[in-house]
Amino acid sequence: VHGCKPPIIDGDLHSNRIEPLGGNAILNCEVRGDPLPTIQWSKNGLNIKISKRIRQLDNGSLAIYGTVVGKHVRLRSEYECVARNMLGSVLVRVTLTVGGELYIVGLSFSTIFFGST
Repeated sequence: VHGCKPPIIDGDLHSNRIEPLGGNAILNCEVRGDPLPTIQWSKNGLNIKISKRIRQLDNGSLAIYGTVVGKHVRLRSEYECVARNMLGSVLVRVTLTVGGELYIVGLSFSTIFFGST
């Protein structure tokens, strides 16, 4: 189909935000494509439930307000953003560690195309 494009990552994948415990974190997943890709975030393999504290921004990135470490919260978590449309998908993986400071320790992505070119 003319004009259609698979999902593509936009933005700076290496721009890491460092926040202290209790701060806010933005995990980047800016994507574009035609048709517009749908975006699903997961944490440690489970789909993330959007709430007042965890929100998906209009550009696809994930905002976490008030980073915490508690009895049921891991110090280190794997986040994945998957963007899909009918032509393919792209995956962004972020390892997030919370301690005295919050920092992103790893970032990777991959693209999968459907059909032949």
